[in-house]
Amino acid sequence: RRFRVRTAFNLVKAGSDGISAEINTNGAFAILEFTGALPRAQLFANWRTNANDEATMQEFISPAFDPQQTVLVSGEIPAPPSSASTNQSAGTVEITHYASKRIHLSASANMPSVLLLNDRFAPNWHVSVDGTPETLLRCNYWMRGVYLKPGPHTVVFWYQPPITGLYVSLAAIAVGLVLCGILAFASERAKVPAAPVEPVPAHPKFKT
Repeated sequence: RRFRVRTAFNLVKAGSDGISAEINTNGAFAILEFTGALPRAQLFANWRTNANDEATMQEFISPAFDPQQTVLVSGEIPAPPSSASTNQSAGTVEITHYASKRIHLSASANMPSVLLLNDRFAPNWHVSVDGTPETLLRCNYWMRGVYLKPGPHTVVFWYQPPITGLYVSLAAIAVGLVLCGILAFASERAKVPAAPVEPVPAHPKFKT
């Protein structure tokens, strides 16, 4: 029961060969809203850890699991506060900058919390809290997260490929540039005509 109609409409002919949408409360078509979708970023005061990925997946898809109240975390993390309740707000979080490889968030945690960012987890993603690198958490099997202590925080997620791969790429580019330089130099030398060789005059002692 978490789907609801936002706008009903009919499809009508527009022009010679076009189709347009016409809003109509009794229309045959509708735009639906799913009210159970999680926000892009959220703080959780309740979490459970599980080192077994298969068990995490089974719990996540279980009808008994409520993703609005609890987040599943893979990896080492402190236990949730014993005082936390399901109806207690862990705090607020807001995305202040969003790009494909860098995301800034402003968070205010009322208690120890897990910040869940509903973007896909990958090992080359990193995270910092108030300018200090922190452990990137894999949350709800697919998503990224980070542990936060109480208080205001600036959180940055950024994507960075492995340094070794970067060095290999730079070395390949350098070798390519050197080879291009060698080929260009050899080509220019081939275009320069050889200087004529002048005959060496005979020594007077050996004149005949």
